[in-house]
Amino acid sequence: MLTLTAPDGTQLVYDAYEATAPRAAVLALHGWFDHAGRWRETGERLCAAGYSAYLLDLRGHGRSGGRPGHLSRFSQLLGDLQAFRRVVRIRTERPQVLLGLSFGGLVALRYLETQPSDPIAGAVIAGPWLGLAFRPPAWKLIGGRILADLWPTLPIPARLDPDTLSRDPAVNQAYAEDAAV
Repeated sequence: MLTLTAPDGTQLVYDAYEATAPRAAVLALHGWFDHAGRWRETGERLCAAGYSAYLLDLRGHGRSGGRPGHLSRFSQLLGDLQAFRRVVRIRTERPQVLLGLSFGGLVALRYLETQPSDPIAGAVIAGPWLGLAFRPPAWKLIGGRILADLWPTLPIPARLDPDTLSRDPAVNQAYAEDAAV
């Protein structure tokens, strides 16, 4: 288990799968309700293909610090990614490629948009979370806005149907049984 300290002092955890002579460093960002541990096979496959893979547990997810499901400011994630990039740069000087899935894809896109002076060699953005796939009822939107002001850290349960994640039933079953999501 490898760690780094975010700009606000939060401890973040990442996994490293380092190739002997890597072509590039792939920095992977998982989706919401996920964690880096579920990307182990991806890290191993990237390493076997000649890429070093670095899988970050986003704040509030997996083994990283932070309150689960809570984010004070989206910009915290951009600072976390900046710190992650610096740590990876110490481990290898190979070009960096961002790999973001769902919410991780949104973080990667926003980073690319706001950090043009810190170039990335490439990016793979898969199914970025650019909005909800449905429109919540008006009462939930209004109630959510009121509660966000009164009690910003109130945990609100969200339902994610594991059977909608993948066409592979084994992946869906593993997600359903994963206590870390």
